[in-house]
Amino acid sequence: MLNKAGWNLHLSDKATGQVDGLDVEAVDLTSKEEVYKLVQGASAVVHLAIARPQADEESIFPESEAYRKLMFDVNIGGTTNLFEAMRENGVKRMVFVSSITTMLGVAERDSCPTDGPARPSNIYACTKLFGENMAWVYHLKCSMQCYCLRIGQPFPIGHEKENDWIRSNIKSPTTSVFALFPDISRAVEAALLEDTIPYAVVNVVSASTESEIDMESGKRIGFFPQEDWRQFASLPEPID
Repeated sequence: MLNKAGWNLHLSDKATGQVDGLDVEAVDLTSKEEVYKLVQGASAVVHLAIARPQADEESIFPESEAYRKLMFDVNIGGTTNLFEAMRENGVKRMVFVSSITTMLGVAERDSCPTDGPARPSNIYACTKLFGENMAWVYHLKCSMQCYCLRIGQPFPIGHEKENDWIRSNIKSPTTSVFALFPDISRAVEAALLEDTIPYAVVNVVSASTESEIDMESGKRIGFFPQEDWRQFASLPEPID
């Protein structure tokens, strides 16, 4: 089904539903058979992997054993299944949604250059690095075009309790890595359209970031952020 931008989208998640009027197919990424069928006929795949637990899943929190198992099953096992299914079906473009947390595990915040050594800040970041490394292997061995987007803190997110937490911590380091959804969309579209660079790792944060984040990698694939998080959701100006 065509969306407003003209893409013929096939959406999948762990449960059925709708997003902006588009149907979502239920697919279990840990099932090789389901993933193989999912990618048949695709020209590109945008893979988010697991982002975070749902707010209503009281038994699953980022530091819990259940959440760690979910990360490993989806971010490692499911991502492996997806790359293999793409290879077997001849799908040659992967946009892998990684995380800026792959670079935030440093004693003092630096510019987070995408060509420097990875410094993951938590276990979730380690699983995202696994996906980035898989992207490199399939690019190297299978000539797959792969674009790893290191997304900052998405905002606003779907749960008001977490939005409130972000607002209340406006002076925290996360304010320098906000990524508003229109900018995330711009980054994904740039990766889908790129035809000169076959592999890239890109930092994705919004334009208003008082930034220590290196944005040159995004410019190379045509990503130019435009959003200002300070004008969004009546957030106050950050305090020095």
